[in-house]
This record gives sequence, structure tokens and C-alpha cells, in this order.
Amino acid sequence: MMYNVVVTVSCTVCVPAESSREAIDAVNRGITNDDLDIGLQIGSAIQYAIRNGHIEATKAIEVED
Repeated sequence: MMYNVVVTVSCTVCVPAESSREAIDAVNRGITNDDLDIGLQIGSAIQYAIRNGHIEATKAIEVED
């Protein structure tokens, strides 16, 4: 059997905003619009998280052959 395993990485990025909702919206817009600054921040944060163990396998989904 083969499984696709969901790997969850927890990280943060810092953005200017007037509220937490605005910050979340800004990051989501950056992800959706392929914003270079947001992408670089997320990439760097993911690398840091992996190096420091902020990562775990959370679910396995069986793949049909």
C-alpha cells in the first residue's frame, strides 16, 4: 500500500496591519497573488520551522495503486 501523508508546518510571518483580521487577509492576498515579499517570508519561516522541529505528520490517506 501507498499513502499520501499530510505534513503540517507551523510558522509565522510579520505584516503591517490595523487588526489581526487585516493581517490575515493581507497574507492570504499575498499567497493568492503570488506576492514576492510574502512568498519570501513564508519560505524563510518554513525553513526555520523545519530546522527547529515545528513540523509533524498529521494524517495519512491511502492511495490506490
